[in-house]
Amino acid sequence: MTESVQFAIDGVSLVRNAAMPTLQFLINIRTTPPVNHVHAMILRVQIQIAPRGRSYSEFVQNRLLDVFGTPERWHETMHNFLWAQSSLSVPRFEHQTTIELPVVCTYDFDVLAVKYLQSLDTGMIPMEFLFSGTLFYHDAQLGVQVQPISWNCEAAFQLPVTIWRELMAAYYPHQAWIRIDQDLFDRLNLFRSQHEVSTWDDALRLLLDRETERRS
Repeated sequence: MTESVQFAIDGVSLVRNAAMPTLQFLINIRTTPPVNHVHAMILRVQIQIAPRGRSYSEFVQNRLLDVFGTPERWHETMHNFLWAQSSLSVPRFEHQTTIELPVVCTYDFDVLAVKYLQSLDTGMIPMEFLFSGTLFYHDAQLGVQVQPISWNCEAAFQLPVTIWRELMAAYYPHQAWIRIDQDLFDRLNLFRSQHEVSTWDDALRLLLDRETERRS
């Protein structure tokens, strides 16, 4: 039955001034008979990055070593991987509707997807949207019907790298985020206090400068 429901991604935009970096995707939903009058739809969306869907310059290949290893191993290591998950309720419609899907985007560099996205410089990010959930519709003879939406309902989308970079620049201008062990943080905090350094950036610069001097 879910072949009577088709999905497409019509576009994407930045959500500004949200609590966290958020992209808003426009999802187009179309139905064909016998699904004509949809009462409601409970929709779950899994967004995967499909890295084999684009090419990579030598510069980007070097930046992806931490993600996929060396290029000669990519046929083994490069596979689709999860970027985000979301869910929403779709209100009543007939035949066709367009809904907004907000997706919160992490900037945690320990997350594989962030490492991948941050390695790209230009072009498009190939994505696969996988849909599941429950469909409530009206059948002229049987009345209200309930049908599952299986994960084989999907839609491809090409997200411009510029959109990702613009989003992160809007929320984290000239910044990057990393997680460190609590003990290491305490040591760094003590170092900052002992050397009367006002910011974390200055503390790290001082440590790196000292290491550079030591090696020279």
